[in-house]
Amino acid sequence: MTNNFFTIQERSKHRAGRRGTLVTAHGTYQTPIIVPAVDDHSQASTSMIWANGLTTKAHYHEHQLKHDGGLHGIFHWSGGLISTAGGWEALNNSQSFQLDQKGIHVDVQGKQVFLSPEASAKEAAVAGVDIAVALSDCPPYYSSYDHIKKHVEQNNRWMKRAAQSHERQQLKMFGVIEGAGLKEMRQASVDFVTSLGFDGYEIGGLTKDVPSDELMRLVKETAPLLPDDQPRMLSRVSDPAVLQAAVNSGVDIILASPEANLAQLNKTLQKLNDNF
Repeated sequence: MTNNFFTIQERSKHRAGRRGTLVTAHGTYQTPIIVPAVDDHSQASTSMIWANGLTTKAHYHEHQLKHDGGLHGIFHWSGGLISTAGGWEALNNSQSFQLDQKGIHVDVQGKQVFLSPEASAKEAAVAGVDIAVALSDCPPYYSSYDHIKKHVEQNNRWMKRAAQSHERQQLKMFGVIEGAGLKEMRQASVDFVTSLGFDGYEIGGLTKDVPSDELMRLVKETAPLLPDDQPRMLSRVSDPAVLQAAVNSGVDIILASPEANLAQLNKTLQKLNDNF
């Protein structure tokens, strides 16, 4: 299957894995691909890196991004660049944040930062990234059904706002699937978010307190629900077993956790490619 952005070249005969081609303004990439965080770009073997949108928002003003040629200019990087919206970092790593219908108010080293679907899209457009991930509402994984449902409904509203943002047409944007560990909620999230016309989809909602075996279950359940002809992404992967489950389930883009052992992840991916 093909479009101008993503093409599936080959499918595994034994699993749901696939090989594809991802075409961006800064290069063409073979998938599945491991994408290291910007801090590890000296170790990048794929010429693609990812940046945390919360860090970008906190440290780089719009005029600086414009003056320096976006994040590519700031990082002296000529390859592909993916930007997350920063919601996961705000909700999982910040000691001080406030979430409401408008967005997320978060304290970053004493600086107040506001994240919203529209602001995140604008920031990504000014930053000149190749792929932007929409701002999502990621509920605590171990929550009640009603609490998770409330956050999934808000995530749906945020996804719609991102899809309708002024900068949407300037970006390749990925919608985010939420729902914590509830299969019913993830299916509902998939049904709504995939109706909005994003360019690809991230399997979200995997907070840092979720054990690897649970991550693998969720990836295996969620990936097949996503559109077959569009790229699928999983973020902050550090466990080779999770990487293996993701690739075998048809995930195309894997953002490595900043704490990940990249050599170990790349070795695992090479074994998977050898036994495709």
